Amino acid sequence: MIRRWLRLRMPEWLELAWLGAPSRPGPTGRLALSLYRAWNPQALFVIVDTYIDESGTHGDSPHLIMGGMVGRLGQWADFDKLWRKMLRQENLEFYRTKTMKDGHDGFKGWDGARKARLVDKIGKIKKKTTMFGFSIKLRKEDYDAHYRKGVKLKKYQWDTMYGICFRYCTLFIGDKVKKTFPDKNLTVNFIVEQGAKNFGQAKRIFDELKKEDPFKDVFGVIIPGTKTQFPGLQGADFVSHTTFLAEQDENIDLTDFPAGANINDARRIMGRKSPDFRCELGPELLADWHQRMLGLEERRLAFGRQRKFNSASSATEAAE
Repeated sequence: MIRRWLRLRMPEWLELAWLGAPSRPGPTGRLALSLYRAWNPQALFVIVDTYIDESGTHGDSPHLIMGGMVGRLGQWADFDKLWRKMLRQENLEFYRTKTMKDGHDGFKGWDGARKARLVDKIGKIKKKTTMFGFSIKLRKEDYDAHYRKGVKLKKYQWDTMYGICFRYCTLFIGDKVKKTFPDKNLTVNFIVEQGAKNFGQAKRIFDELKKEDPFKDVFGVIIPGTKTQFPGLQGADFVSHTTFLAEQDENIDLTDFPAGANINDARRIMGRKSPDFRCELGPELLADWHQRMLGLEERRLAFGRQRKFNSASSATEAAE
């Protein structure tokens, strides 16, 4: 006789309460619950997006801007809630800076004043619900001239423009988290816009850095996502694209960030709860990373030659 059993499933509201999560954790919160089966509002999530300018405003070469936001899980729950509320109020299904700028889709018929009000509203949401924002700019002409330089590697592969920006982004955030919270055991997770080529680059780099001593206990997981799935990716699009637009302003006001400073220092310097960091990967840094890649390749080749020498020596001794 076959016995059939009914599988009892806890109601979602009760399961969320049992896990200590809010009744509406948002998509980032639901991701965290699926990963850890626990609600840790202090867990850090980094949401990253990119904008590639191929308009020729800087010579013949496009440049890439990677932008994003960093926040605690509890902050992302608030962000998701406020972002969706903003979309409902503006009768929008989706936000994308270029679509708004061009007046397409839901932004058709919007005048400059209405767009400016929306930008202001988005800025307030970001300021209220994130720890900090960041953007990284890389010119293709600098990338080609100072990083790639036409050299071929046999074992290692050069990072693409996307990859080198993501590497810098990951190192920067890992460093700042360790300096800001030295006594806390925090895990930093990344959500990156889905795309087979770019996500593959990001995951390879993330997995490499996760093995290194400074970040073994810092980096958690990296997850691909879409802008419709995660409102935070729409917010990251706002950061990366508006950084590009701001770059067109020759009078942009930037404050130098002291070496060795942390997020709390940045807040004091800027007088803002959620400061923004901007970096351009220039020739000096790219040339330094170029030399490091060549050094890795040379050490690999030297190790291979040594192994062959040792093998040949062993064979000679055995013959004697």
